[in-house]
Amino acid sequence: MSDTRSKFYNLFWRNFACQNLFLLSKEELLDKSKISLDSNNAVISYPRLILSNNLDSVFLSEKVELRRSNTNVELDSDFENRVENYKPVIQAIVTDKIKKDVELAVHKIEEKPLAFIFSLIKAGKDEDEQKLFEVLQKYKIIKPHINSVQELEMSIKRYIQQNFKKAVNNQTVLDFHAGLTTIKDYYTNSQYQRLISSNQITVNALREVDNYQSRLNLFEHLFESGIISPSKEDAFVECTECDPGTYFGTMKMRIQPRKANNLKCPICKSELTYYIPYSLHKDIFDIITSKDGLLLDAIANHLHKKEIPYSLNHLFNIGIEMDCCFDLNNVKHLVEVKMFKTENTTDQKLKQKIKSALSKLKKDTISISTNYNQGIQYFPILVINLPSKELLSTIEQEILESELKEIPVMLLSDFVDYINASEGKVLNLLPSTK
Repeated sequence: MSDTRSKFYNLFWRNFACQNLFLLSKEELLDKSKISLDSNNAVISYPRLILSNNLDSVFLSEKVELRRSNTNVELDSDFENRVENYKPVIQAIVTDKIKKDVELAVHKIEEKPLAFIFSLIKAGKDEDEQKLFEVLQKYKIIKPHINSVQELEMSIKRYIQQNFKKAVNNQTVLDFHAGLTTIKDYYTNSQYQRLISSNQITVNALREVDNYQSRLNLFEHLFESGIISPSKEDAFVECTECDPGTYFGTMKMRIQPRKANNLKCPICKSELTYYIPYSLHKDIFDIITSKDGLLLDAIANHLHKKEIPYSLNHLFNIGIEMDCCFDLNNVKHLVEVKMFKTENTTDQKLKQKIKSALSKLKKDTISISTNYNQGIQYFPILVINLPSKELLSTIEQEILESELKEIPVMLLSDFVDYINASEGKVLNLLPSTK
């Protein structure tokens, strides 16, 4: 076990906020983006966590999001104005003669596009500069008198010199720099919006049982343990007390999490709203993004601490795989792990998923006990990641009224209590089939 993983679990088992955060499904915990090409999609997860103080006030969250949306409106308008300013310059440079030359070249290529492409490929393959220029001349892309790269360079240079004063003057240069600023602001605003959107789960998850201070303390512990570290990405800050755009921007920030509360607006001295990304150590990122996520790894870690031999992803030769198997008090335990998305998922959907998992676990356990019936007792357990015991209690009540009642459903804390308290006691065993 790596030192980082050991340090992580040293914190995980002591810190309730750490368990709340890292027992979220990987889809909810990690920032991600979706890349699409035609009908193909790929979801990319990023090894980072984002610390923000913008979670306690719904009004403040709405205010920040509205400001970013309004900024987009202003930037769109500014960009349109910049384009309008460049139109006279472009019209002055691109004369009617050039337009006709371009139209003629496009027309010649459109007549035989494949022949044009193959001619270029052949000239390039043969590395024949003369042949290449003959193709370009044939399709009216360059003038007949241009027969070399040097002559082409000279022709372009002469054209630039002739039109330099039209293109470069006080106004066009000022417009160019203003345009660059607009592009930079577009990027800044879009990245800020993306962090706000992705950040909602990471920092706001389980706000009923966590508060901002406990999350801030958790980030400090993770930072000191080397589990998170300063990111090379930009942090975003904004003063929501000043007028929009008064104090807002990005910066490189290497800061301990607990010191983030010291960030003040230099204008009004109010606390800044901030979004600070931290890099997540690769060892922990790999666990979170593994097939069964951190929940199964935490189970393995606890069994290891208790010196209980176990097998992960155990494949029985009847084609059934169990997430975890271990022997305890002469009983073979079969553990199935399910990490559910809990954000924006109804209780009813969660109940259906849990019942489905229980039904499969019961069927698999009976198949295993039928094929391996040498007096072995089997105890199936379903371990899940629900955010509260209250929801689990309502689900258990429904299960007690079904044929699945003999299989316990546990949170990680219940599983730990069960292992710690086991002294030869097992509550409900599926009987061996003889």
